[in-house]
Amino acid sequence: MSEKDLKRLEGRIEGLSKQIRRLQSAVIGVTSQKVKRLEEGRKEAEKTEKKHEILLYYRSLVMGLILGIFGNMFVSYLMKALDIFQISSEGWLLTTFVALVGVLALIWVINKDIKKLSKEIPSS
Repeated sequence: MSEKDLKRLEGRIEGLSKQIRRLQSAVIGVTSQKVKRLEEGRKEAEKTEKKHEILLYYRSLVMGLILGIFGNMFVSYLMKALDIFQISSEGWLLTTFVALVGVLALIWVINKDIKKLSKEIPSS
């Protein structure tokens, strides 16, 4: 090989090296942009999940308060009505059973709503 051929090969090798470096920086740039987008997406998903958790907490709190307040009021009025109307013990048992079934049905509906809402929350 002559010196001219070696110089030409060295020039081509240098050109190819520059192309490889440019390609490397382009790949690194694209990768870092993709990483940034993935990180932003993850942060947004965390914010959304946090909002859903807060929403679930307050909905559950409100459902518990409603059930507790109205349940106690219902039982108080039921006991007062039983006392006022002088209902027999069989009638009292039947009325109590119906009231308990009603309260349990209300608890079941609220629990079903909470489970449905918790399924909507994305898992981490």
